[in-house]
Amino acid sequence: MEKPILTVDRIENDIAVCEKEDGNMVDMKLTQIIGKVVEGDVLSFTKEGYKVNTELTKKRKECVESALKEMWE
Repeated sequence: MEKPILTVDRIENDIAVCEKEDGNMVDMKLTQIIGKVVEGDVLSFTKEGYKVNTELTKKRKECVESALKEMWE
């Protein structure tokens, strides 16, 4: 079974509250994530475990910024 791509919604203490692609939420301990993670990061599963997918995170942030810019025009 393929592991879902997750988006970090928020961080509470030592837990990353993540949204799955289907909209469901899942809690993940920060120790389960490889490297530093911040709110808004997109996580992908690799053979080592979940880590930040910098390419998808960048695309997501650009999309959000574009949507916000359009909203204020």
